[in-house]
Parts: sequence; C-alpha cells; structure tokens
Amino acid sequence: MLFRIDSEQMSIFPKNPRDLAESIGLDWWAAKKLYDDKWLTFDPEKNLIDTNGKEAEFTFLGSLVAAGCDPPMLKHLLRDLERPYCYDLSRSYYDWSNRYWENLLFHGTPQQIAAKIISSFEDGEDLSSLENIKNYAQEAISRLNDEFEEENFPRDIYVCNPQDPFIEAARQMLWKIAASDLIDTPEKTIVVGKLFNIFQQLPKVTLDVNLSLNLVGPRRMFGDHEIYHFWDIELSEEGDLKISSAGHFYRPSTGGDSFTSMVWEAMPGYEPEISNYLNSLLIVDDADTFENEVVVMNLKSGEYELEVEDRTLEAWCGDEKDLED
Repeated sequence: MLFRIDSEQMSIFPKNPRDLAESIGLDWWAAKKLYDDKWLTFDPEKNLIDTNGKEAEFTFLGSLVAAGCDPPMLKHLLRDLERPYCYDLSRSYYDWSNRYWENLLFHGTPQQIAAKIISSFEDGEDLSSLENIKNYAQEAISRLNDEFEEENFPRDIYVCNPQDPFIEAARQMLWKIAASDLIDTPEKTIVVGKLFNIFQQLPKVTLDVNLSLNLVGPRRMFGDHEIYHFWDIELSEEGDLKISSAGHFYRPSTGGDSFTSMVWEAMPGYEPEISNYLNSLLIVDDADTFENEVVVMNLKSGEYELEVEDRTLEAWCGDEKDLED
C-alpha cells in the first residue's frame, strides 16, 4: 500500500489551485476535467487547497496528466488505488514490469536512507553486500581524510617549531661535527653541509634528497659493563626527517644488546612524533636526553667515529666515473 498523506491536516498557507496547476505544468482545462470525471474529490474552481490531503491529491493526479496520461491510462494506473488519491509521488513509483504501485523504500535524509539500506541487507542476512558497503565507506572516509589533510596540512612544510629543542640540538651536533677532525673526506663535507642547510631552512621540506649521518661515541666502562652511544640523522627523498639517539650495552656475563633513547620523526604536512624511552633504560648508567648528550659531546677527543651516506651524490659520482672511463 502506498504512503498516504493525512487528508485532514490543514495547510499553514492555503494555495490557489490555478497557481498549483501552473507550478506542475497542468493545463487548467485538464485540471477541471479531473473533477468532472470524478478523479478529483473537490472542485478546483470553487475550493482553495487548504489541507495537505487536497494538495497531495491535486498534485498526484495533475502530475500524471501533465506527464501525458490520457483517460484510459489514468484509469489503468489508478485502478488499484483508493480515493481520494492523497499520495506522494516523491515517495512512490509505478513498477511497469509488475504493473503496480510501490513505495520508495529509501526516503528521507541520506543518513536515514543509508540506515534503511543496511537494515534491509541485515534482514536478508546478506553479509556480502554489507561487507561491500563497509569497504565503500572505508574507502570514502580514507579519500576524504586525505583531501582534508592535503587541504589543511601543506605538503611543502613540516608542522613543527624550528626552535624545537630536538632541532636545536641537532643543529648544534652538526656544527660540532663540522668544526671537528671527523670531516676528512669530500663526501662528509657535502653531507654535513647539506644537513645543516636543511635544518636551517625548517619548517620548509627538502625533497628528492636521500641522506644519512651516523655518529658513534666512545666506549666507556661502568663497573663490569661497557656502554657506547650513537646518533643518527636521516632524510628520505619523500622528505621524511628522523633524528634518533641510541646505544649498545655489553656485560660479559650476559652479553650485549642495543637500546634506543629517543626517536624524533617529522613527515611533510604532519606534526612531529617523539618517542622517548629514557624511563625504560634503568641499566644504562649514562642515559640522558638528546639535548644533554649533544652538550657534553667532545668531538675533538678523537674517540668519535662518523659515517655518512648520500645516495644522490653516489649516483652522480657513478655517472662521472662512467664518463671518465
């Protein structure tokens, strides 16, 4: 049974039948004939449309006629419906293959429609369709999140403070390295210079550069165990920047194992993530913050080792060597 409009509910603002006929494209002569042929239950020439029922009835019948239904077709379409024809065309449709009127099941707000669709699949125990809906929803959410992040977090900058203590400590470490005897090859000079320049330009992102720096500190004895620390700075071609502080602990009776003190990571368009593990390093006698570690570094002692890598530079050097050959 089609949804019916309450025929007794009064309209807030009564409408002129001629105006309503014009709004749905119905010829006025055709509107009067609907009453003369006893389809319409009120005379549009003598009555205002002052109830929701009259408006629904006039609109339902008038829309069918305006769409081209002649009297025989109108009789066919209305044969199974009850008078007065107070039906809402926006909530119903005619199933031509089965020749009957049917309610539009999914009527309402988008959220209400989605809930009804899901409920219908649940009632039918259609797990496959529900899984597909879940996948579509997750994909849509992912796309919208990507668009939101792209719009709100520019990919050409890091969402960080250039005066962040980790960043300042990394600059200080690079400066100490640059002023030390550890810079003993052209590659080390270039990589340290590049990294220092990159940190000076923060929060601007540097792309298409692949650099890494590893500084290893001296081995120190604490009772029967040995500890040494090392620090890494890495930059990927996608602009991912990482600073880490770690080390190695060795005791003859138990063997050795590496540990991590902290990791600072920044990706273009995102706030940096900081992982601090100092509270778990109870057996590391000289565990300290990255900032304090940099302050006490004595790179002129000759006890530190430096390794660097610049894959972009290596590729260029390889090309140059090929040309020389």
